[in-house]
Amino acid sequence: LLEESFAQLRATHGNVTVRWGLGAGETVAVTEPTLLKMLLANLVNNGMEANAEGFHVEVKDAPGEVLVECVTPARTITHPGRIFRLNYSERGEGRGYGLFLGHLISDYLDLGLRFEQRDADVVFSLRLPVRGSDPERSGDMLA
Repeated sequence: LLEESFAQLRATHGNVTVRWGLGAGETVAVTEPTLLKMLLANLVNNGMEANAEGFHVEVKDAPGEVLVECVTPARTITHPGRIFRLNYSERGEGRGYGLFLGHLISDYLDLGLRFEQRDADVVFSLRLPVRGSDPERSGDMLA
C-alpha cells in the first residue's frame, strides 16, 4: 500500500524521494487504506509545495510499528501550536483544511500524527501498528 501510494504521488509530483528502511520480508501494518492514502497525499503535497528539491519520506522499522516521516528541509513553521487547526495556513486564505483533516484521520486510525521542527527541517511523522503487535485492533484493515 505504501509503495502504491508513493507511486501515485510520483505520477502527480514527479520525483518523490522515499528512503526505505524496512527489514527484509513483508511487513503488514494495520490501517484503513483509503484514509491513509488521503493523509499521505496531503503530507507529500505540502512538503513538495514547500521544498520540492529537498522533500523526502523516510519509512523505517520501529518496535511494533512502521514509522513514516515526511521531511521538508530548510523550512520552519511560524506557529506550530496552530498547525492542525481548521483554516490555519501560512500560505494564504482559502487553505488550512488538509492538516486539520489529516489530524482527524490520524486520531481516528490511531496513527499518532505529529509535527516536529528538527533544527531547520519540518518533520511530520506517523506510525502504523504492525500486525501482531500490541496496539493492533481486531477488525482493522491491512496495509
